[in-house]
Amino acid sequence: MTKYKVYESETGEIQALQIGWSWMPFFFGSLWMLYKGLWIRGVFLLFLSALLAPTLIGLVIVHILLGAKGPFWVGSWLEKRDFVFKEVMEANNSYEAVTLFQSEQKKGKVEESKSKNNLTDGDGVERLKVLKRLYDAEILTESEFDQKKKEALENT
Repeated sequence: MTKYKVYESETGEIQALQIGWSWMPFFFGSLWMLYKGLWIRGVFLLFLSALLAPTLIGLVIVHILLGAKGPFWVGSWLEKRDFVFKEVMEANNSYEAVTLFQSEQKKGKVEESKSKNNLTDGDGVERLKVLKRLYDAEILTESEFDQKKKEALENT
């Protein structure tokens, strides 16, 4: 199994990038960069590959560089596009890493929603913080949030 960095955007789009050496950019080079959306670097490397094609050693060096640094460049590009690094997942491929991440998110939301009715323990400030997180995660509706908040404030 391989380790993948999982990124998520504000819109909920999820991307997984392999950590370390990656064979896809090594074999497909600048075409992989274009596929991933790194247009400027992809076009630059396409021209560089065309220039270095007569010298096979130069072409191999470019592809080794892409295999080693390609995923890192894509990660930097994602962070510039307001993606946020979430966690490292161990999976067989990037699709599986995204699927595992989504299932863990759903599992966490279910556990959080189960605990939303068990807010009688602890002090009022903590209960309000938990309520706010549940409301922000859209687990509680606005009316449920207002009701629970009122109860928490009455009990303190």
